Amino acid sequence: MNASREVLALFMLIFLIPSCMEHVYCADGSSQPDQVPLWLVLRFRDYNTDMPVANISVSATVRLERTEGGGWVEEWRTVESVRTNETGSIQVFVGNTGEAISFEEKSLRQLELSDNYTLIKVQSVLVEDVSWSTRRYEAEYISNLTMHEGLQIDLDYVDLGDHRLIVGNIWVLKGRLVRVSDSHPFTGQNVNLFTAPAIKTDIESNGSEYETLYFSPLSYEVTMFHEVRSWAEYEERVADLSEQARRSADNPEWPIAPLAVLVDENTALINWMSHAAEEYAGRQMSQVKREMDWLGSSGYALDRENEAYEAVESLLGRVLRLYRNEEFGAAVGGAKITYAKLVDLMKWFANLKLLAVATTAGIGLFAYGIASLFSSFVLEESPRKIRVASKLLVFSAFMVVFSLTHPSLRMTFAFILGSRSIGLPMTLLGCFIVSGVIYFFTQLLSVRRKTMTDLSVQLGVRSLKRRRSRTILTLTTITLMVSSAIIFVNITMGQSTVVRRQWEGTETLGVLVKPNIRSAPISEYDVNWTRTQEWCRELSYREGILFNETRDSLYITRRGVLALGGETTTVNIVGIEPAFFEKYYDMSGLIRGSWNEFRIGEPVVIVPTTLGVLLREEATLLVSEIITTGGPGPPIMRNIPLGEFRVVGTFDPQTSFANLINLDNTKLFENPSNMVLVPLKSATNPVITVSEVTILINEGYEPMDVAEELAYTLAAATVANKDGVARRIEW
Repeated sequence: MNASREVLALFMLIFLIPSCMEHVYCADGSSQPDQVPLWLVLRFRDYNTDMPVANISVSATVRLERTEGGGWVEEWRTVESVRTNETGSIQVFVGNTGEAISFEEKSLRQLELSDNYTLIKVQSVLVEDVSWSTRRYEAEYISNLTMHEGLQIDLDYVDLGDHRLIVGNIWVLKGRLVRVSDSHPFTGQNVNLFTAPAIKTDIESNGSEYETLYFSPLSYEVTMFHEVRSWAEYEERVADLSEQARRSADNPEWPIAPLAVLVDENTALINWMSHAAEEYAGRQMSQVKREMDWLGSSGYALDRENEAYEAVESLLGRVLRLYRNEEFGAAVGGAKITYAKLVDLMKWFANLKLLAVATTAGIGLFAYGIASLFSSFVLEESPRKIRVASKLLVFSAFMVVFSLTHPSLRMTFAFILGSRSIGLPMTLLGCFIVSGVIYFFTQLLSVRRKTMTDLSVQLGVRSLKRRRSRTILTLTTITLMVSSAIIFVNITMGQSTVVRRQWEGTETLGVLVKPNIRSAPISEYDVNWTRTQEWCRELSYREGILFNETRDSLYITRRGVLALGGETTTVNIVGIEPAFFEKYYDMSGLIRGSWNEFRIGEPVVIVPTTLGVLLREEATLLVSEIITTGGPGPPIMRNIPLGEFRVVGTFDPQTSFANLINLDNTKLFENPSNMVLVPLKSATNPVITVSEVTILINEGYEPMDVAEELAYTLAAATVANKDGVARRIEW
């Protein structure tokens, strides 16, 4: 029995093992007969210097496709975490292939790079190219790694007889995280930009809510595309826009022009919103200007429209300056108001056209009535042909005169004919068409008159003829009155400023600015711009909490909190300028403590005595947020710390500020019982914003004019104070 087992074992060693070895892949890349080893060779170089990139970790996936048995066979080969050698290459054995096998496709599908390197080019294909090879390209950046998917770039195939190579030449660059303002400049909504080879990340930015972090290659020009992926697609999209689509400045099919930027080590922000705002504003204003030029060419007086245009232009200029200075919150608020005003202005222009058509119809019917009455009154006994000819002549004369002198008719002619200019030939052509239409329809209606109606008209005419002098005088008077009354009424557009109310003020010459901090906040840049104006003698402002805010589907409410010794108290945090309040309100005499330590930027606080806080104690100021989402679930609550503040003074909320009044004769502090005072710039956080600006005006300037200018420019309510009268002005 044992002898039989030994014979069987010997038989297996001699005959079976060699047979099986024919199908075994060797780990060292060697092969058995009829098998050829296949190697993946990837060479990595710096795109700018063309030098090898050594010692970076690489993972790659390659798709191989070959024909076998009349069909297609697909194979996927993956290498993971292989480091490049000193020549910048990796060479990995990926299996054996049959001697007769040839591959129809050898394409790179996925690539992962370490050490903050990102992909620029594979073979002759740049990743930002719009081609078959990159049509599905996507990239992701996570903690020093870039992952590239959706590639379909063909690699080289080299058959060296005893082994085969799949070879790829790849160019990469070092990159870094850069902030990009990638929201729509007039809505604040985030937009999708195609920025390859830069990569949009999900890493939270320390900037504003309108910014996103992108991983961008260094010393490489990145082009940011909106709604398109290439210059050729952008030019094709713009060329395909119809004239009507071009007139709609906010048409979603009209992409923003691409922005090319070069990122280096010093680049902190790519301000795409400023670029987009400049172009978007140019479109909007050129559209409005085109409509105004069209109206002006008809002879229509554009006094109110010019005032509204200048106001919007002033506000838009401020918005663009804010974007250039990266004040995105205030810029978006101003841009939304600007857009609303532009929409109102364009609606007004549309209403003017409808009003022009209605006015033209009324004038035409009036002219036809006068012509009919004249022919019946003067030429009653004449033959019918003469009466018809005289009526047509008088009607045509009236229409020509009104067409040459009245803007509504000329606007209607251009509107009907689709013309952007209103010259004499267009006026005469439009007059002929409109007169013909009115005359045709009135004649059509007159054919259907009843016999009794015709008899009544004839009796009336004969009665008028018996009192010829009085009738002629009456007709002349009616004609003159109606002609002078048919004017193009300029309905109030609501584009100008209005005085909402007025009350007893002070004798101080000045203006208060009260911004809507929720929808249109103003920034320190706006304050500094106001301070440089020639009418500004002195300026101060207050800071306060942005109490309510809406972000997309989130509604946020906030309140100030003072924390001390484990206890918290709800407070209203108010930032003031120490020098201004000391000069005009003698604050040092109204508080108990050390007013000299209350300086701009210092983390100090003055609190009401009712809180029971001692001088020199350290208190924590924070802002409590309640975030309500649009979906189910409880609201989210969180605290935003403003820092530790040293108490340097206290005040009696009942008596200390009871006699202090503002520029407009209102209370300086509305509710001092729960108020804490901090110096300007000591509580630095986006939830702290400018809440009020006080401006003292130089002699010789009119506060009403200044208040109107600021209402236009800052899109804020203002209060003008002069000679004991305060007036609230709104746009």
